[in-house]
Amino acid sequence: FNAFSKDLGIHGQVFEITEKDLLEEIQQKLTRLHKNGTLDDIQKQHALHARKVIERPKAVEGITRTKHARVWFHDPSLLIPKDIKDHQGRIIAKAGTVINPLDTVEFARPFIFLDGRDKEQISWLKQSFKLDESTLKIILINGTPLTLSEELAMPVYFDQGGKLTQHFHIKAVPAIVCQQGKKLLVEEINVGEKK
Repeated sequence: FNAFSKDLGIHGQVFEITEKDLLEEIQQKLTRLHKNGTLDDIQKQHALHARKVIERPKAVEGITRTKHARVWFHDPSLLIPKDIKDHQGRIIAKAGTVINPLDTVEFARPFIFLDGRDKEQISWLKQSFKLDESTLKIILINGTPLTLSEELAMPVYFDQGGKLTQHFHIKAVPAIVCQQGKKLLVEEINVGEKK
């Protein structure tokens, strides 16, 4: 198969491209915004918004204060749906295999889920546990983790998007997740009626 090309010349009217270069346009706009101070204002607004989000993340929806205590086991076992192979094509886990992470890794620190705005839950936490990051992990579903972290003198985490509460089927707080044998014990605890 051979292909030939040939200049057929110009037929009809030709127009120059008058569209501006996009990158050049963006650079010019940024320069204008910088010169009139608007860019600094935009950056300050974004920094302020980011700080607010970090200081007070969006509350996990659907989680209430525990009214009736509940206890259940969560089995972290995974069923392998298809063969998992290494980089050389060797099977390292066959389809249908059940793997329990607790066979090889210990769930060393209990997770304590709380509403950081509820003073009664915070009091319960302080009275019930030795507050040490090596012995437990505090996870808020609402409130200000940085403020509570300073108050408790230990890291406080936040359940962003409710991923952990969904995973463990937690509907109310305070709740504790800890290892018992090859399963995880999940408890929603009633700390008394809110006044």
